[in-house]
Amino acid sequence: MYPVYRFVYLILFIIGVPVYSIIRFVKGKPGIRWKYRLGHRLRKITEIHSSPVWIHAVSVGEVLAAKPLVLQLRESFPSLPIVMSITTETGKIAAEDLPYDTYIIDFPFDFKKSVRKYIENVNPQMVIIMETELWPVFCTEVNKKDIPLILLNGRISDTSYPKYKFIKSLMKRVLRCFSLLIVQTELYKERLISLGADESKIIVYKSLKYHLSNFLVESEESDILRKELALSEKDILITAGSTHKGEEEQVIYAFKKLKKEYPILKLAIVPRRPERFNAVWAMINDSGFIGQRFSSSQRIPDWDIVLVDKMGELKRFYSISSLVFVGGSFIKHGGQNLLEPAAFGVPVLYGPHIYNFAQMSEMLNASGGGCIVKDADALYSAMRNLISDEQKRKITGEKAKSVIEANQKDFDELFKNIEKRIKC
Repeated sequence: MYPVYRFVYLILFIIGVPVYSIIRFVKGKPGIRWKYRLGHRLRKITEIHSSPVWIHAVSVGEVLAAKPLVLQLRESFPSLPIVMSITTETGKIAAEDLPYDTYIIDFPFDFKKSVRKYIENVNPQMVIIMETELWPVFCTEVNKKDIPLILLNGRISDTSYPKYKFIKSLMKRVLRCFSLLIVQTELYKERLISLGADESKIIVYKSLKYHLSNFLVESEESDILRKELALSEKDILITAGSTHKGEEEQVIYAFKKLKKEYPILKLAIVPRRPERFNAVWAMINDSGFIGQRFSSSQRIPDWDIVLVDKMGELKRFYSISSLVFVGGSFIKHGGQNLLEPAAFGVPVLYGPHIYNFAQMSEMLNASGGGCIVKDADALYSAMRNLISDEQKRKITGEKAKSVIEANQKDFDELFKNIEKRIKC
C-alpha cells in the first residue's frame, strides 16, 4: 500500500495544487506557499536553533491543544528551542498567542525529498504530531532517522475510522513509527489497536483542549471590551460563537422572542468563517434589530446585535457573556469547542450535532453545566429558563467551569512521558 499511496498522492498533488491555488486566488486568499512546502527556499533552522522539539499543528484547534504543552516545555526547559509547523492562515494567527520564541514554519508536502529536506533543516530531537496528522511518508522518514515520534491528543473520528480500515496495512506501517500514542478516549485507543498500533505504546488522556491555559483572558481585557460595547451592569449578553450557515437565523429567531420579555438582552454573533461576515451582517439588518459591526470605529450605543467581524475575539466575548450558544451544532458539522465558554463559568447550550466534541458534551451534560437544544424553539426555552433565574444561571455556569478544573490534575503525569524523552 505504501507505493500505491505515494503514486496516488502524486496524482492528487498534480491535479489538486493548481486547482486549489486558483480557487484561493479568486477568493482573494494568500497562496499555499507550495515551493516552501516542497522543500525549496527553506531557511536553515539549525542556524537559529539547535535540536528543537518539532510540534505539528494543522490549524486553530491543534494549536489550541498544543498550547499547554508549549507553555510547560518553556517552563521546564527555558532554553529548549520549539518549532511548530502549521498549514493554515487561521492556525498561524492562533499561534500568535504562543511564547514569542516559538519558531513557526510550513509543513512539507508528503514527498520523500520534501520531507527529508525539512528534517535536515529542522534537525529535531523529537517530533510531536497533534491529533490526526498521520502522513505516511513523513512518519516513515522521521522514524528512519531514529527521531522519537509522538502522537498527542490523538483521535480517530467516526468518519475517519472506516477510511483508515480500508487502508489498514498502510496505517499499521504508519502507527508502528510512533514511540508514543497519547489519545483522548478508550474508544480511540481501541481503534488504533485495531489498525495495528502497539497497545503498549498507547496512553489515554483527556483532550488537551481542556487545559485552563487555553482559555484565560485577563480581567482588564474583559473590562475594556465591556466599555467598547457600552454594556451596563444590567445588560445580559448572549454570545453565539463559531456559527455556521443556517444557524444565525435560528439564534436571531430565539433572541427576538426573548427580547420581547427581556429588553436588557444583547446578542453577539461570532461567525466561524470571516468570508461569511457580510452575509451575516445583511441578515442582522433584515432582522429589524439595531446592528453594530465590531470592526467599525463608529459605535452605536443602543445596539441590539453585534456582529463580531474580527478574528481572535471569541474568548473575550465568552468572558463577558451570561449565556453562550456554540455553533456548528444545529447543522451536521459536528460542533465546535464547548469548553471555551465553560472555562469562564458560563452556561453552555449547543445543538444535537456535536459528534466531533461528544466527550465534551457528555462531560458538560453530566455536570449540569451544558444542555443540548434540538432547534430554535428549544434554544429559546433553554435561554428563557436561565435568563429568568439569575441564581440558576450562576450555578449552571459554575458546574460548567468545574469540568475544566477537574481535568487539570493529570496533565503533570502526562507531561512526564514526554519530558523523559527530551535531551537538554
